[in-house]
Amino acid sequence: MAWIREETVRRRQWLSEDDFAQALAVCQLLPGANTLNMSVFLGAEMRGWKGATAALLGLITLPFFLVLGLGVAYGHLEQGPLLQATFAGLGAGAAGVALGTAIQMGRKHLNDGWLLFLALLVFGCLAGLRLHMLAVVALVLLLSLLLDRKP
Repeated sequence: MAWIREETVRRRQWLSEDDFAQALAVCQLLPGANTLNMSVFLGAEMRGWKGATAALLGLITLPFFLVLGLGVAYGHLEQGPLLQATFAGLGAGAAGVALGTAIQMGRKHLNDGWLLFLALLVFGCLAGLRLHMLAVVALVLLLSLLLDRKP
């Protein structure tokens, strides 16, 4: 998602920061991978159903064959130390990319103290307390409804 944001918002300027955030929110609600949903959305916005089909095939064809090859390699290597170290490094890299994207997007959208509080609350509940995602969503929804009402 970080690469898609970089390409569509910063480099090619196909979407504004707000449009990207709204599209991402919709894509996160849909079933499936967010990057796949965003790619199909962008393809459909630019070239209709043909663009959506091209985006879908372009995004899943190469990874399909890569995962197939990695599955065969994994079957041969099993649980060796090299494989364990590789997975640990990949996990750390993925966490860093996700955190960097969250920080970049958060700079613009978390200027409001209330939104910053909610973001920190979600992070604390998920990462610190390890609460279930549905419980955290319900809590934040309830807090938002209770504390953001107009008199």
